[in-house]
Amino acid sequence: MTSAIFGVSRRSRDFRILPWIVLPLILAAHLFLVPRLHPTQLFGLQQDDALYFSSAKAIAEGHGYILPSLPGAPAATKYPILYPWLLSWVWRANPDFPANLSLAFTLNYFFALAAILLSYFFCRLPLRLSRIASLAVTAFCALHPAFLFYSARLMTDVPFAALALAFLLLAWKSVEPDSPPQNSSPQRSRLNWIVLAGVFANLCVLLRLAGAALIAGFLLALLLRKRWKTAAFFLASCIPAIAYFFYQGWFRAPSAPPAPFSAALPGWQQTWFYFTSYTSFRHLDSPNLSAAATLFLNQILYLFSAVAGYFVTPLSDSNVALWLFSCLAFATLLLFGALRRAGKWHIPSELAVLALYLLLLVGWDYVEWTRFLFPFYPLLVVLVVSEAWRWYALLRGSGTDWLGRSLLALFLLSAFALATTSGWNYVITARRYFAEITQHRGAVLLEQQAAFAWIRAHAQPDDILITTQYGTTYLYAGRQSINFTVPRPYGVYDKTLLRYDLEHVSDVAQALHARYWVISDLDSQTQLRAFEQPLRERLNRQEATMPRIYATPAGTIRIYDLSPPPPATPGPATPAPTVPN
Repeated sequence: MTSAIFGVSRRSRDFRILPWIVLPLILAAHLFLVPRLHPTQLFGLQQDDALYFSSAKAIAEGHGYILPSLPGAPAATKYPILYPWLLSWVWRANPDFPANLSLAFTLNYFFALAAILLSYFFCRLPLRLSRIASLAVTAFCALHPAFLFYSARLMTDVPFAALALAFLLLAWKSVEPDSPPQNSSPQRSRLNWIVLAGVFANLCVLLRLAGAALIAGFLLALLLRKRWKTAAFFLASCIPAIAYFFYQGWFRAPSAPPAPFSAALPGWQQTWFYFTSYTSFRHLDSPNLSAAATLFLNQILYLFSAVAGYFVTPLSDSNVALWLFSCLAFATLLLFGALRRAGKWHIPSELAVLALYLLLLVGWDYVEWTRFLFPFYPLLVVLVVSEAWRWYALLRGSGTDWLGRSLLALFLLSAFALATTSGWNYVITARRYFAEITQHRGAVLLEQQAAFAWIRAHAQPDDILITTQYGTTYLYAGRQSINFTVPRPYGVYDKTLLRYDLEHVSDVAQALHARYWVISDLDSQTQLRAFEQPLRERLNRQEATMPRIYATPAGTIRIYDLSPPPPATPGPATPAPTVPN
């Protein structure tokens, strides 16, 4: 059925040389398009990349895995260690920042190319697509504007996609019923593959804790097939990853704060927990079952929106009708496609892994679905397109009466509308959107460099700053800093909670006795989109209460002095007025 989807003939499937011609062209196109996004300018767009790179610096300098950019340089408990450790070799090779960013992005390009090649083999082997169909899906995913954009970012998304795809291929191979090579027993061959799958599962967890879902999903697939021995070997090979997951995610205590918590300054506690313990922050955000259920259900809705968004965002952002129609259409095709691919007790390992991966992520507060789904987009594209083709075949053969013809015409009209919209979005709108981000980022970076220069010249080495650019401030200016607050996501649904958090935006500065507060026009956009307007209004009021001591040339970044005013000097005594008789 899948060959028919892409109109592949039997003769074209025998073109063995075709991948050797097309795959290098896809890789070359990817490498040509990514530098056009100016990756070094995008560094610091989200501070996660600066946290990774600053922790890598600390590792390279022998200080251990810490967050040197934050006050007190706490132990790094927010992210697993593998990616900062890999980046630490960049600092060892070239300790000159920001010149070493180019070498760091070269490391990411390696993972991007690996992910593209693995996508092709994933389509060919577990998904059993023809060569041309596999190349089509690979090209679509490799040159997708979102994948190109994150290939130009110093984040774990693309490396995780490469490792996860390698794991999925090895997991499939370990249960593949094909005959083993000569001079090798079937059990030994499968044992080798299962151990390799375990190695990559461990790497996935060390790169991103959500990799634990890959282990759980494959175990579920093995247990449903009653592969008890294989499951036992795989579980044994994943013990390091499982132990690390529970230690890092549940049992590791948050680092001691550099300033004690206080009931009068709740914003300080939740901000510190956000950087040092996701579990503790989640307890604050979801204090009861109702709050947890609300976040869970809304994350499911965001998931369906993201699946459609992969095809039609950002074009659908300004059109509610298109957004709703695309969400319903793509979610329906995906669900039916997945159900059709899965048997009653024989769920393909890639589907079981996807299901457990989604189940884990819907319970998290901060899920950016588009980038978190990169390892599974080849599978999602195939499920959607194959199910759409099946519906077309059913409607075409449903009969020639007026109802059958009407349903077929409606389906073709809807399919044409979605395909046209997706094509226009893929070729024009999304690429223009990411290009504008890069262009805007270039202008922002000039202002930020001016602010960093002022901080280097005027701030003392032990001064603490309040800024949303906490990671880049450390790398560019050598000063420790932290965000002014992190509102709890449940405030999207509970305005009372949001107002409470906004009332305490100065808690972090008070608790740490910060020296300067750096505020930019973009600060209100660093949190959830629903918080942008109330956060901007609250920051405007905050600025009105502080003395400004510096503004960048365009005035988009302002620095305020938080030092207490000097004590009043007593002057000469003023005689009391004489009261006439």
